[in-house]
Amino acid sequence: NLDGLEPINFLDFSTFAPDWYESGTALAGDINSNEIVDFNDLEILAYHWLSYCN
Repeated sequence: NLDGLEPINFLDFSTFAPDWYESGTALAGDINSNEIVDFNDLEILAYHWLSYCN
């Protein structure tokens, strides 16, 4: 959950999208922590779409 609000939705996507195909550390969209925001991160976001983390 990238924005801290439930469920995972377009607010999380709006946090994710600006980092698309960026590389480096401390990227909000780097869900799997491999220092690049790519399809692997998008897959994780989509898998959990509309899910609650707590």
